[in-house]
Parts: sequence; structure tokens; C-alpha cells
Amino acid sequence: MLISKYPNREGKMENQKNEVPKNVEPKVETNNQQKPKTSARTLSIVALVVGFFIPLVGWICGYLGYKKAKAENDQTSATISMVGITLASVVFLIACVLQSYFNFF
Repeated sequence: MLISKYPNREGKMENQKNEVPKNVEPKVETNNQQKPKTSARTLSIVALVVGFFIPLVGWICGYLGYKKAKAENDQTSATISMVGITLASVVFLIACVLQSYFNFF
């Protein structure tokens, strides 16, 4: 049994005994929310955007984003990373073809 030694809301002391139930487990709050997957998603989007302009950076960011996405089981980020890698490869091939074409003549 606990005796309250603090004032109630009106500021008056109470001499009331407060009983604590015996077989009560404390509340444990569980956080069922998933962690945000921002690092893999960020690298994937960077690979997609930068792959248009600088294919090497697109490849690197795409590879790192893909590895992080696989470690976090994030299928969306893995797909965006693969699209970024593919896009950087296509841009690189187009640049090579155009470079060889204009240097040929």
C-alpha cells in the first residue's frame, strides 16, 4: 500500500491510501514502425538523376544504392538503382558512339 505524499490537483494534501494491483505488468510500448530507408533511396535517386550527365558517378551511386537496398530488403530502391545503372550505361554507350562518329569524319 502506498500513501500519497503529494498534493492533488487542487493543491490539498490527501491521506488516501492508493493500492497497486499485484499482477499487473508494466506497459511496454513497441515501435512497430519501420525504419526509414533513406540512404538507399537517396543513392538510388542520385544514380538515376546523375546518370544522365556523368555516367561514372551514376554507376557508383547505383551500385552503392543497390547494395544498401538489398541489405535493407527495399525492393523499390533496388529497382531505382538498377534503372540508374542501366541509364548511365546507355548514356555512356551513346556518348561513345557519338564521339567515334564525330572523330571519324
